[in-house]
Amino acid sequence: MVLPINTIINGDCIDMMDRIPDGSVDLIVTDSPYGAGFDFANDKLPMPELLAFTDRWVRNVITKLKPTGSFYCFVDGEHLGNFQSIINKYLVFRKVVVWHFEAFFNGFHKNYDNRCEFILFYTRSDEYTFNMMKEPPSESMLERWGPRADKNGNIPFEALTPSMQKRQSKVNYDKNPTNINRGAYQGNVIHLKRVRYREHPTQKPEELIEKMILISSNEGDIVFDPFAGSGTICAVSKKLRRNFIGIEIDKNYHDNAMKRIKKIKIVNIL
Repeated sequence: MVLPINTIINGDCIDMMDRIPDGSVDLIVTDSPYGAGFDFANDKLPMPELLAFTDRWVRNVITKLKPTGSFYCFVDGEHLGNFQSIINKYLVFRKVVVWHFEAFFNGFHKNYDNRCEFILFYTRSDEYTFNMMKEPPSESMLERWGPRADKNGNIPFEALTPSMQKRQSKVNYDKNPTNINRGAYQGNVIHLKRVRYREHPTQKPEELIEKMILISSNEGDIVFDPFAGSGTICAVSKKLRRNFIGIEIDKNYHDNAMKRIKKIKIVNIL
């Protein structure tokens, strides 16, 4: 079977998945329909049908993952529990990542306004790629530890709290002291502005997708998105020198996504 690499296939994801060999994909990142009411395929299904569809595509897509593969899926708060209960049957749960964004417009209704979406992170096994990233140092960290740091940003052992000093020897600490300029490891709450595009009603910021692809894959790996939409995940994969496979059922979205990707001038990895 020839792997349909670095392209987006136009068709139904479950039907088209047969064209992708089992165990060939390193990373799946997708924003599947989850009943938010948008006017595209399968998003307005009644809840029982939506959950049955979700179970079906998840069951099919995980066979494409390598044993070391990872899986990310967007979902909103109303459907978070339902999606977790389905995916938990097939993959190893790792974390719920929260994408927090600011309000887009003011409106009134008798409920809390949505200011976040959730991203479910799973792996197929305990052996998986995870390239830890760091965030810039927070204001609270700089405020607390900045005055204690030396001119290079290192915090001397003597400036640590007594409990921190008890957890390690001075000799070992001095070999690799905490530096306030390094920042913290990537947390599971990501603060990024919503980006409004014309191509698709649920298009995600490229910077958000970059984090998942950089952390959970390496150059030359294959990233798969079975609900390609506007092609953001495929486009970011190409920019980051990953190979990609996408599937999109809507012909108009498919054609626009392909045009977007062709404008990115990166030499194919394979």
